[in-house]
Amino acid sequence: MRIILSIALVLASVCLLTGTASTEEMTFHTNFAIDKDQTHVCSFGLREGALPAFDDFDVPAPPASPDLTQDGFLVMVDPPAFVPNRWYKDFRPVSNLTLDRLEYFPMHLETSRLGEQAYISITPGTFLGLPFEMWIIGPGIHEQIDVPGTVTFTITSTQMAFTWELHLDDDIAVESDTWDGIKSLYR
Repeated sequence: MRIILSIALVLASVCLLTGTASTEEMTFHTNFAIDKDQTHVCSFGLREGALPAFDDFDVPAPPASPDLTQDGFLVMVDPPAFVPNRWYKDFRPVSNLTLDRLEYFPMHLETSRLGEQAYISITPGTFLGLPFEMWIIGPGIHEQIDVPGTVTFTITSTQMAFTWELHLDDDIAVESDTWDGIKSLYR
């Protein structure tokens, strides 16, 4: 009987630890589309263990091929000098958002299809369970967007910059309960 109880306690502990690790991230997926042509899906957000700059979670995007009519990619705020500033994935520490309640994720669209209607969409990945607001800012756009959601715009330039703004929307949740957040209090 004791052996069964011990095994049950160990399994319960493993389940609790696994559940905690998977909830300490907040991720989103986004891309541009013009007509039926879509750019590569980019992912961004917050992950436990990520660094404010380049780390193993960030994935660089290759240079655009010459025959592409459109390309979308994330742009790091403080990129490493050894690679071009084009990213398919950009993740930051969870403590960034829980301490200052705001995080920016710049994204660029390069296209030769001037004057056409396009859209930028966002879908959810995983969530911390905290209330948030997502905003999109770009040429002629400054609006809150529901996740999942889509915003339509007209292409006015061959290179257009947009920024996703992730706002923590809870006045009480200003303390981080993640391991990185707790460690940052003692540095």
